[in-house]
Amino acid sequence: MYANLLPMIERETFVMPSSERQTRTSKGGFILLLTVLITSIILAISMSLYTITLKELELSSFLKNSASAFAAADKASECALYWDRAHIINGTPYTIFATSTDWTVGSIDWNSVTCDNGAGVNIKLNSVPTGWLSTPLSSTQGITTFHLNYAGGSCAEVIVDKDDIITTITVNGYNIDCSVIGKRATERTIVTTMNF
Repeated sequence: MYANLLPMIERETFVMPSSERQTRTSKGGFILLLTVLITSIILAISMSLYTITLKELELSSFLKNSASAFAAADKASECALYWDRAHIINGTPYTIFATSTDWTVGSIDWNSVTCDNGAGVNIKLNSVPTGWLSTPLSSTQGITTFHLNYAGGSCAEVIVDKDDIITTITVNGYNIDCSVIGKRATERTIVTTMNF
């Protein structure tokens, strides 16, 4: 009696009906498809996060360069304002910037003409120009240009235009040294106009 059951069990265990074989095969394909789909979604999210991170790094770098350029322009503008009015403070009857065709440099101790809170950034050192150019234009107008290099690697180009009683100071600040300005430089400009 038990001998008759054994071959029947073996047949049922080892011989699988065709409908059951198709179900197992289609389940295996579904799992593969689901795995590929989940992997693709994770990859897409990762690439999006990577792109956002790169954009944030570029933006923060731009903001740092912009702040450096603006700080250089601001420091140079304050320096030019101070030395334009310093002749009143130190008792000399002239400014260090060109005012007319009658303007002369006079007896200025150029070693004392510093900017950046006395940090040694000289406008003109030992009467040797550091980008200094004074151009008297008429009997009432003169333009002086110079540049200042700061310790942090930033610089500023300054244009002081004195016309009778109006003084216009235009400062272009850069995040890098003025001698290597290229397409990667960030520039910020400050224009100051005075009536005295």
